[in-house]
Amino acid sequence: NNNTISAITALPAAIPTGKVLQVVHKNLTSDLSTNSTSYQDLDSQVFTPTSSSSKVFIMTTNHIFIGGSNAANYRGAQIKILRDSTTIANDGNTTSKYGSSYHLSDADDRLFLFHTIQLYDNPNTASEVTYKIQYASHNGRSTIYVNNNSYSEIRGKLTLMEVAG
Repeated sequence: NNNTISAITALPAAIPTGKVLQVVHKNLTSDLSTNSTSYQDLDSQVFTPTSSSSKVFIMTTNHIFIGGSNAANYRGAQIKILRDSTTIANDGNTTSKYGSSYHLSDADDRLFLFHTIQLYDNPNTASEVTYKIQYASHNGRSTIYVNNNSYSEIRGKLTLMEVAG
């Protein structure tokens, strides 16, 4: 009788890779309004993989409103996703590598959209981790509103899926 932690948490050999082992879905209730270029917390979710060889598929969709602001062109909302304190997705200040929203305009136009990001993470642990979503204003010229009830009745969502590795 093997009662070690590794025997209890190890996946049986019969489970092939690529199978979804668990899904955690969260309707986000937090909203964020900022014109800061520093990333601000939107929401987070605790997740415990069943195996250290698993991957985690992350998908989040959030409503973004960027208002007109004195003809400040190239306004945008940038996203960052962290696993505990480790950044796993980051738009930085000059790219849209992870698909953040950017609004190019010389007028006081507004932008409303649902922003979705999907990525895989390799947490390399079977211990509890926390996935956190953050947003920042691209250049501080406009305030961004994420999941704000005044601009959309539909709030954000976060889905985490463990995939056997």
